[in-house]
Amino acid sequence: MSSFLQEALNYESLGLSLMPIAGNKKPPAGFQWKRYQNEKPDKTELCGWFSNPDLAGLAVILAPVSGGLYMRDFDVSTSYDLWARAFPDLAASLPTAVAHRGPHVYFKSSDTLKTTKLGDGELRGVGAYTVLPPSIHPSGKRYSWRIPLSTASVPTVNAFDVGFMQNWQDVNPTQKQPIDPLMPSSLSTFVP
Repeated sequence: MSSFLQEALNYESLGLSLMPIAGNKKPPAGFQWKRYQNEKPDKTELCGWFSNPDLAGLAVILAPVSGGLYMRDFDVSTSYDLWARAFPDLAASLPTAVAHRGPHVYFKSSDTLKTTKLGDGELRGVGAYTVLPPSIHPSGKRYSWRIPLSTASVPTVNAFDVGFMQNWQDVNPTQKQPIDPLMPSSLSTFVP
């Protein structure tokens, strides 16, 4: 059994909707992943996909299909550091993957959130997927877990209240509290 197949089965047991990834962080040619935004693949599909030795890894399709799982992608490591200082308990407990440019922090939300560009990264939600460890980045580096993902350790949080909907490059490092997460411009990120 390939390591990606074993990982896919492990992630599938957590209730995640998964898909295969080629070397460019995209689905293999011809793979129609949009259908899996609404329905999870079955084990037969997973076994077929992840038996392919040419894969670079696997990804989770985010939002309701994966139990309300979302991800804050920090492409700027100093932004992650500022967020972690403002929310140390969450930084020490939320599932966090080490990615090429910066950490990927996973959380659950009872609200349906769409993908939102933030300047220092993005919040990924409805209509998005993200590469999971131990996938291989196009640079050759493997994604890895700093804090592993398991359903028991993924709390439901309000993305606004915990600073996931703001650009942390805009925060003064001496500031004790993050920018007001209820700014009118932030409210447009909810899916009606």
